[in-house]
Amino acid sequence: TWSVAAANWHAMARFVARAVAEPDMLLVDVGSTTTDLIPITQGMPCARGQDDVARLQTGELVYTGVERTPICALVDRVPYRKQECRLAAELFATTLDVYLVLGNLPESEQVEHTADGQMRSQSAARARLARMICADPDQFSMEDARLAAEWIAAAQARLLADCLDQVMARWNGQVQQVVVSGHGDFLARHALAKASLSLPVRSLTEEMGRVVSRSGPAHALAVLAAEEWVI
Repeated sequence: TWSVAAANWHAMARFVARAVAEPDMLLVDVGSTTTDLIPITQGMPCARGQDDVARLQTGELVYTGVERTPICALVDRVPYRKQECRLAAELFATTLDVYLVLGNLPESEQVEHTADGQMRSQSAARARLARMICADPDQFSMEDARLAAEWIAAAQARLLADCLDQVMARWNGQVQQVVVSGHGDFLARHALAKASLSLPVRSLTEEMGRVVSRSGPAHALAVLAAEEWVI
């Protein structure tokens, strides 16, 4: 049902509202695939959209994240050797590669969410980004990768900033602060810096730890379920 499908973001918002003890806030939760922008007033979620279609229409759900989003979904060109180069419209690289190159996400030997099944390393990310302009790795230096990654990261932050402005236009004066969470909280802060609002920002990672912040919806559902079922 729609109520079950919506349970994760709704539970996350309820949990965060209680955990940070602020009744009026905007929760910005950035994950690997999507971003949730959830207004909370009087301690309860008050999103206008209740299913994913409506949430996409209202800007409360943004289908962009810090690992799985294809680069060609964000930009159609990147800077390359003092010019701009159009991109291949292929799944050669994802935002994971952007944030590996920029150092926002850690390297590992895992292959999860990599476009080519290779490691989550800066060198492999550089090669994947090179493919986006149909270049061989030896034609695309780490400096080329860094410049492209900064360009793509800025475009993704602008996308989120536009949605932040859309959501906050309905809650002007009611929301008192922003709480960022998820393992893409660094992107949330980047987007907030570009948005036209000035509110205090708190980090769920800083207050409750990275494990809780990264797996927030699952943790929230577990906590709320345990409380509901306690006898």
